[in-house]
Amino acid sequence: MRLMTGSKCGDTSNDEIAQFADWILKIGDGNIGISEDGLSEIEIPEENLILTDDDPVETIVHSIYPYVAENLDTPNYFDDRAILAPTHKEVGVLMIKYCL
Repeated sequence: MRLMTGSKCGDTSNDEIAQFADWILKIGDGNIGISEDGLSEIEIPEENLILTDDDPVETIVHSIYPYVAENLDTPNYFDDRAILAPTHKEVGVLMIKYCL
């Protein structure tokens, strides 16, 4: 996974990206969250929440892959984009719902 900087990030500043990267690393290192029995509760900063009345998964898909159906045959369209999912099953569900 890479955090992008520059023109591909729109209005996001390098400082904001660095803060987000630091937050993600702290989660991965176990430095954020209250751990109980191997499970942790992590508070997500409000600026990282997807606040929508619509389907939040659809909002994520359309923000990462704008016009995905029209770009399925576009070379390099998927090169710098990714949505992480826990299993291939979830990826398949997303592909069927948004790409076919």
